[in-house]
Amino acid sequence: LYLILERGKTISSQRLIRELWAGRNSDAPENALKTMIHRLRSMLNQMSPGLGGCVASVTGGYRWQSPENVTVDVIEVMELCERLRANCTQDERARLTDRLLEIYQGDLYSTGELHNDIITVNHLHREYLEAVLKYVVQLRKGEEYNKLCEVCRAAILIDDLDEQLHIELLQGMANLNQSAEAMREYRRLARNMENALGEEPSKEIRACYDRLAEAGKTLKYNLDFIRNELAETSNDRRGPFFCDYQAFKEIG
Repeated sequence: LYLILERGKTISSQRLIRELWAGRNSDAPENALKTMIHRLRSMLNQMSPGLGGCVASVTGGYRWQSPENVTVDVIEVMELCERLRANCTQDERARLTDRLLEIYQGDLYSTGELHNDIITVNHLHREYLEAVLKYVVQLRKGEEYNKLCEVCRAAILIDDLDEQLHIELLQGMANLNQSAEAMREYRRLARNMENALGEEPSKEIRACYDRLAEAGKTLKYNLDFIRNELAETSNDRRGPFFCDYQAFKEIG
């Protein structure tokens, strides 16, 4: 991955050794690196004969060298983000972002081993979110709310805690008169934030919920609705049902 992210550049053996074994002592780091490169090439060749040749040996180090008939998702993601940073027509932005949503897999690219790798991956993820949200703004202005919700849901599968994605999704669902679904989405987010971060949704998210609740006065909070809500979220568990104060207030 490190060689791929630094495609087109020669990475010296000493730099790779420092990144791979920082703070560790080794009697023969050069031999350890050669062994690792050999194993990497073998793994790539098992995936596709000749693919190991992408890891090219050059004077003093190694570089990633993609054959013309080989595409690498992470490289395509970087290229898509670069193109989306530039001025795009609406049709081009739609096409490029749909492709980005199709191939980007988030944490799949983060090895958690190389410092520079992590920095690059985090930067790439921010660019991914920026590109998606620009497309969402375009869809909102065009009142394409079905597509907007589809895009937000796809991006939320990658980053379930990005608040702006959730705000856009909730507002899109409200514009489609999907008040009940929006309420369920809010409560799902609240549970996930509590479990993952030990936090409640932000003021912006709660304000969005308040607007939904106000606009959703036609939503029937009768016993049948509450029973269905509990059944959908209980997963056959027994015991009390917990909800945040605002949701309890609205039900009451």
